[in-house]
Amino acid sequence: MDLKTFNGTVGTIFDKQLAEYGFNLKRKKTERLYCARIYTTGDRYIKITASIHPRDFPPHYNIVLGQGSFEWPECDWNSVALWRIKNSIDPKTNPKEYSLEQMDLEKLEHSLAHAKNELLNYGHQFLVGETGFFTSVRSAQNRDREPYKIHSPTANGGLETIIDKESKALKEKFS
Repeated sequence: MDLKTFNGTVGTIFDKQLAEYGFNLKRKKTERLYCARIYTTGDRYIKITASIHPRDFPPHYNIVLGQGSFEWPECDWNSVALWRIKNSIDPKTNPKEYSLEQMDLEKLEHSLAHAKNELLNYGHQFLVGETGFFTSVRSAQNRDREPYKIHSPTANGGLETIIDKESKALKEKFS
C-alpha cells in the first residue's frame, strides 16, 4: 500500500465529515513506512495513522481519539484507539486495528468508509464533545499500564531500572 495514496484517501473520506463536527485538519505527514493525519477541535483530536513498517507487521491503520496534546509522550497517555472504545461498548465484536494487507484502492476506500462509520457510531459522544465515556475508557486503559522504564548499565555490569518521571506524571494525570 502506497501511504501517500492512503493519506489522500483518508482526506477524501474523513475531512468533510469531521468538519461537520468542528474537527479540522491540523497536520498531515507521510513518510515511506508511516503516515498520520490529525484533526483537532479545541483540546480534542482524532489521529488516523497507518504503518507498513516490518516491525509493525501486519500492515495496518488505526483511528485514535485524544484529549490534550497530540505530541509525544502526552498523546500516548491522553488517547484511546477507536477499537478499544468499540470493545467497551460491544466486546463480542473482538475489535482491533484495521488491516492494510492486500489492499487495492477500491478495497481501501471500502475499508476507510467502514472505519468512518464506526467512528461516527462508536465515537459519536466524543465527536459532539461529550467526553465522559471516552475519559472512563482512557482511565481504565491507563490504570493497567506501567509508566515507561529506563534501563541503564551499572558500573558492575548489571542494569539499573528507573521509572521515567514524565511518564509517571502522565499516567497519574490520565488514569
